[in-house]
Amino acid sequence: MDDEDAFPPIGDTNASQQRRRSSAAEPADEGAPIDTTIAPNVPWTELAAMSPKGMMTLTGRAKLDEKRRKERASELADQSKLAPRLPPPMPPTWRRPGPRAPSRHLHGAGLGLYGLRQIPLIDRDAERDRVWDTLRSVRDGDGAHVVILRGPTGIGKSRLAEWLVERAVEVGAALAVRAGHGPGGGPLDGLPGLIALNARTLGLKRRELLKRLFEVVRRQGIEDADEALALAELLQPGGDGDDRVRLGNARERHALVLRYLERLAVDRPAVAWLDDVQWGADAIAFARMVLDDLGGRHVPLLVVLSANDEEIAARPIEAEALEELARHSAAVTIRLPNLPDRDHLALVEELLGLEPGFAAQVAIRTAGNPLFAVTLVGDFVMRGALELTRDGFALRRGAKADLPDDLHGVWDERLARVFERTPPGSRRALELGAVLGSAGDDGEWQAACDEAGVDLPLKLIDELLVSRLLVPDEGGLHFAHAMLRESVQRKAAEEGRLAACHLNAARMLEKRYGLGRRGIAARVGRHLALGGALEEALPQLLAAADEAARTLGYPQAHALLGEREALLDKLALAEDDPRRAEGWALKASVLADEGRYDEALMWAGLIEQYEANLRFEHVLPIALRVSALVALRQTRWDEASGRYAIARDAAERAGDRGCVIECLNGIADAEYYQGRLARAGDVLAEAFALCQQGGDEAAMAFCLWNSAYVALWSGNVEQARELLLRQQKLARRAGHRSMIANGRNALGDVERLSGHYDEADKHYEEALKLLQAIGSGKRRVVRANLAVNALSRGRLERARQLVEELLPEVEKSGEAVLGSLCHGVLAASCAHERAWPECDRHFEELLRPRRESGLVDGENAVLAEIVGDHARAQGDDERASVAYQAAAEIWQALGRRDRVASVEKALGTLGTRPVLRRPKR
Repeated sequence: MDDEDAFPPIGDTNASQQRRRSSAAEPADEGAPIDTTIAPNVPWTELAAMSPKGMMTLTGRAKLDEKRRKERASELADQSKLAPRLPPPMPPTWRRPGPRAPSRHLHGAGLGLYGLRQIPLIDRDAERDRVWDTLRSVRDGDGAHVVILRGPTGIGKSRLAEWLVERAVEVGAALAVRAGHGPGGGPLDGLPGLIALNARTLGLKRRELLKRLFEVVRRQGIEDADEALALAELLQPGGDGDDRVRLGNARERHALVLRYLERLAVDRPAVAWLDDVQWGADAIAFARMVLDDLGGRHVPLLVVLSANDEEIAARPIEAEALEELARHSAAVTIRLPNLPDRDHLALVEELLGLEPGFAAQVAIRTAGNPLFAVTLVGDFVMRGALELTRDGFALRRGAKADLPDDLHGVWDERLARVFERTPPGSRRALELGAVLGSAGDDGEWQAACDEAGVDLPLKLIDELLVSRLLVPDEGGLHFAHAMLRESVQRKAAEEGRLAACHLNAARMLEKRYGLGRRGIAARVGRHLALGGALEEALPQLLAAADEAARTLGYPQAHALLGEREALLDKLALAEDDPRRAEGWALKASVLADEGRYDEALMWAGLIEQYEANLRFEHVLPIALRVSALVALRQTRWDEASGRYAIARDAAERAGDRGCVIECLNGIADAEYYQGRLARAGDVLAEAFALCQQGGDEAAMAFCLWNSAYVALWSGNVEQARELLLRQQKLARRAGHRSMIANGRNALGDVERLSGHYDEADKHYEEALKLLQAIGSGKRRVVRANLAVNALSRGRLERARQLVEELLPEVEKSGEAVLGSLCHGVLAASCAHERAWPECDRHFEELLRPRRESGLVDGENAVLAEIVGDHARAQGDDERASVAYQAAAEIWQALGRRDRVASVEKALGTLGTRPVLRRPKR
């Protein structure tokens, strides 16, 4: 710790052999056009995808390396003199012009091609119209939209989303990114997977990851290194040293992903498809943020969410969030029913060209479920049970005609044939991959096999790929469908091996990543629970819920706490078991942070009844702190201060330094809001010392930020500036961007109150830029300060414009204190315009927090003085006197005799014209 940190006193293109020989002699030119003469009927994009040198830009143009770009600089046209590049027009309909081309069945071709054919999309015309029209609305400038696809397993939700993505890209209507979710979570689930797959960062170590992300954001036109560092933190949390940016909460993560997608959509809309969101509460919350918090920006983004109705019925948190999202005006929900009999029969016939009688038999058994039909026909093909007849493919003579009752039966039979052709232990290896959720992701499958001492045969992978049971994509190897993975696990459970697979996965994850890495505690806890180690799972799920509350969002925290509560019930623990109270304490904290105060007090009260029981000593401080926090939020300042003191004593007895620091900060807040600045400063100094002992630089920065405001309103402007400069150093070292922004905003306040209005504007603009980048609601505070700064320098029209744009947002968010500042600006503007009724109404709102809660806020005094100045300038001495007296009362409460004297002097000059730009403070 530096001394100055101490608290101060207060793929190949398949070209010719000649081309390959010349390439060996000369490095390939990445910017050279791709030779398509060898395959004139293959789309250019597919050829580019084959090329190992095909580093494509996000707009689809081949990348020119820096050297080549410089060499050709003289040959390139000045882009500023060219007409703007327009995206290709979007067809009015998704339907292809002209009559529909007849399907080409595999008559006369090897049936091994069946697995390579795309599954036809039969019917669903109305659904396709709706998603296409929604994409058109996005493209036409109507802003972001969300499409929610719902239905039972195998009904075609993913196929419809896949069709939209492919068709939109095919006609140039949009760019597309996608990711999925699994029940146990994984490194490529949800938003991190969305970015990792698009940026092609899979398998990269930290150094290579940063290099890749710096290049990606540079090609997107972003030179700010923090953006790449933030993306690295999203993909590989927990980086150390200077190459780290901390993502403080779910909103910051969501804003980061939205910015990335917005940059993708610079030329044409982006479609972000997130599959299986019944396991993705974070993805649902992201979609809601996209619709709610764009701040008037029309981002050309379509978010497509697909959810399994059968699975989501057992997940109330995700179900409620999805229903709430569906009620948004910019959300479209499409529920997919079973295919009608006629269309389902057409699908079966379309798949391969089956003999009509056999096709009807398959259609009846699969009962309108497209996935069942596709999988069943594929099973006939893979076991060689079909032969070509005059009327189409039919069951081979002598082949079994048994039709399985469901999909699990089909996949069990196919897997059994795979295991007949692979080495012993292959089934065990596949089961180890199945419990991870996504086989092959980031080497986890191999690591799980190594942990269990089981070989992962290449022959197994080859057979699974040939059988189309594993599918390769940008994320590695994935099961062809979530139900296939479920079938593997169900078989393992029936034969008594599943629990051991889950326990093996838990050991592997802990060794591979460590429990401190974000997301690992949840995965380990769930695997332990599924493996039968219920008691060992409890602390992991508790840690995961705490992490989720801080980084993912409150719904995810509640979901994890619910899972843990279910384990407690399964263990039949008594109601007075302290392990139950640990969950109650965290639940109370989360509810208090959400503003659900009555519920928070109820859960805290369950713990406080055991105050005399030493077994609850470690959770009692948390419950007491929650009660104090509720009192603070409800502006019961003295009660809050007293409750925090009690909670602090309990935390010291329990040895919980973190809780002690939180209580000290709470006491400081309660004292500060009552104008007791000296007392607040002393408590903050004590908190800082404890943070310094623990080496928590983010917490130290928080204490310095609060202390700077104590110094500022005490009149020690230079000390406030010095504290904030130290705060900025600590916040940057901690990678805490929200704290960096808060410090810059505070520096703006220091300069504004010193009369340095230009410098204040610079600080505010920097803070606003950063807060907007991380999606923080604190940006509204900065916007209000910009308005007050404009007012302070006499730019009333600009101040009024800023506040009128801001006030509706502030009222919607329920920020009463910030709203009072906005009304103070409007009161001054109305006084200047002699609009006295409106001035009186806004001035009343300025003083409302002081009148209703006893809040002592120096900003209210500053604004009251400015209102008084303008009232006096317009000759209304009576209103000027009221405003000055209100300011003097606040300054008196803050102990600022110098400011009281200044205001009294202004009162003594009523009847004269004031100088509207007040002296430096």
